[in-house]
Amino acid sequence: MKIPDAGKLSDQIEQCRSDRQKYARAWDLSLLFLQGKQHVKYDKMQVTINLIVNIYRNVQARMTLAYPSCTVLPATESNEDIIKAKSCEYALRYYWNNDKMKRKLVDSIRWLLTCGNVGLHTKYNGEKVTTEVVSPYDLYFEPGLDDPDQCNWIAYG
Repeated sequence: MKIPDAGKLSDQIEQCRSDRQKYARAWDLSLLFLQGKQHVKYDKMQVTINLIVNIYRNVQARMTLAYPSCTVLPATESNEDIIKAKSCEYALRYYWNNDKMKRKLVDSIRWLLTCGNVGLHTKYNGEKVTTEVVSPYDLYFEPGLDDPDQCNWIAYG
């Protein structure tokens, strides 16, 4: 993976910001519709969608109920591996509850349903591991590529 120098990177982020405008307009409309503002004049065209709010709430409720869970299995049957696996599982549960991951997943589901994209940034801040939800408006993909899997870099800010 080749990362461009700082000057080229800022130019590419600016190009990404420009390329993202077509998506941002669709996201803005989607968010307005979900706020109940169906009669929006945008580009001298009136758009009306009446049923999207009920569909959105239904899908969001279904996705919110299906939380992932973690299980750590020991590598072998030895007592040492079983203790390590249990310790890792307890650490993951502590992180999940302490960082309020359930709430963060609800926020990320909302972004996924409205805009089709979201970022989760997990980092160590010197004291603990924490995860933050990054809205698609703050994500920058390598310009010229539509598939994030093909990108050499993804930035947020």
